[in-house]
Amino acid sequence: MSTTPDDPIRVPLGDSTIPVEAPPGWRVSVAEPPQDTQASPLPPLHVDPSLRDLTRGARNVVIAFTDATRACPDGVLIPLLLDSLRQAGVPQDGVTLLCAVGMHRPISETEKVAKLGPDIVARYRVLSHDPTDTVSLGEYDGVPLQVNRLCAEADLLLATGLVEPHQYAGWSGGGKTVAMGCAGADTIAATHSPRFVDDDTVRLGRLAGNAFQRIVRESARRAGLQFAVNVGLDAAGEIVAIASGNPEDVHDSVVAHMSPLCEVPTNAPFDVIVAGVGQPKDVNLYQASRAATYVGLSQHRLLRPGGVIILPATCPEGAGMGVGEQNFLESMSKVTEIDTILSQLRRDGCRPGEQRTFILGKVLLDHPVIVVGAQDPDVVRACHMTPAADMAEAFRLAVELLPTRDQPDVLVVPHATKTLPVPRRANAS
Repeated sequence: MSTTPDDPIRVPLGDSTIPVEAPPGWRVSVAEPPQDTQASPLPPLHVDPSLRDLTRGARNVVIAFTDATRACPDGVLIPLLLDSLRQAGVPQDGVTLLCAVGMHRPISETEKVAKLGPDIVARYRVLSHDPTDTVSLGEYDGVPLQVNRLCAEADLLLATGLVEPHQYAGWSGGGKTVAMGCAGADTIAATHSPRFVDDDTVRLGRLAGNAFQRIVRESARRAGLQFAVNVGLDAAGEIVAIASGNPEDVHDSVVAHMSPLCEVPTNAPFDVIVAGVGQPKDVNLYQASRAATYVGLSQHRLLRPGGVIILPATCPEGAGMGVGEQNFLESMSKVTEIDTILSQLRRDGCRPGEQRTFILGKVLLDHPVIVVGAQDPDVVRACHMTPAADMAEAFRLAVELLPTRDQPDVLVVPHATKTLPVPRRANAS
């Protein structure tokens, strides 16, 4: 963590960046994960040879891949898997690429090409998960497990994944692309309910004992996910970790590599946190608000009581266009008091998407959120947040919202969904 840097601090906004210039006298720190300069060189990008054994006799193969809101380099990973399948004799027309959109909108043709490349899109069947076309995998820990019919009927089920901090699963990747990205509405509603969101084990960056992660792994096993290729990225989007093979082993391996890279010591608590997100997460407010909840609900209490979160995000799709995003917008906008909707969701449970209402509401009870640069300020207001045209206006608004302080402390987290700020130890320099 650097303090009061000489160079202007910049955070992502859409496909560009904007400077962060706090008012005079404010103390500013930056939490930026270090580059993985000391890591061993990455092995050549390849797929574990064990995949060849799994492909014997397979004529119906499904590869679940991440949607457009995830920065997973599927355009690199999918060709590796396809090449291995081709060498094993799997016919091209026996392969389906299934975009794991969960309850979000289907992937567009433009996004397919951007994700996979024009050649793959032209030669292979590329579909979006349909949460209404699922089969039951039974029940586990009171949760109905449902998965896309194509996944369940495949001779061989494969998945890609991006390993980064996740609010519920602890870390994304592993079996989550299938277990949640290709799940039915009942599974998503149950696992994203207040029962799990309020669970002390369901925490950002926590894998061991995580109740949500247990559901993910069990559902992926029952769905028949046998092989995954996962990557970890640095702040610049470069691959710094890669593994392929058994989904759980792969997940554990990449998490072990990424965890120390994402943790950044800070002198918490702070009065204001600027939580950067950028593309592809800031396509809509549903996704972009993850940055606010990551810092606002950190188990390390990064903000003082009444502290303010500033979220730069363009949100060209407003709240979002999928069923889950629309449920989020409807539930946020129909109430005047946040504690009312929280009580209701605890009592009645969440529809898909309303878990974002619940977790964002928990932040808003204690911390105002100012959204900078949103293309539709009315959507921001409808979701009980405050729009600002630029960072200067955001800081002016923060002054009005903060409890009285002479010299506010500001933490800038340029990549809030990839960073785990932690308190600096007393004996640390």
